[in-house]
Amino acid sequence: MPPSPVSKRGTFKQTFAQALALPLKAVWNEFERIYSEVLTHRADHFDALQMLSVIKLAKGQPAETLRLSALGRMPRRSAAAIKRSR
Repeated sequence: MPPSPVSKRGTFKQTFAQALALPLKAVWNEFERIYSEVLTHRADHFDALQMLSVIKLAKGQPAETLRLSALGRMPRRSAAAIKRSR
């Protein structure tokens, strides 16, 4: 019988890490959907902008992270105008 792919130490750690990450991916996707929906109603919502930027960073999207963070630091009227223009 061939050895199990999780019998190697490195592969086991990778497999276990993947198992732990699966529920988090689903949660991040749901959070992303919710925060995006909040921003469709109120484009200048500071907390939604900041939380969505954290999610984008976790997903490996640093440019989008910076854009959202910058929008969160702008005066409300400017952030809303920029968000609507996208």
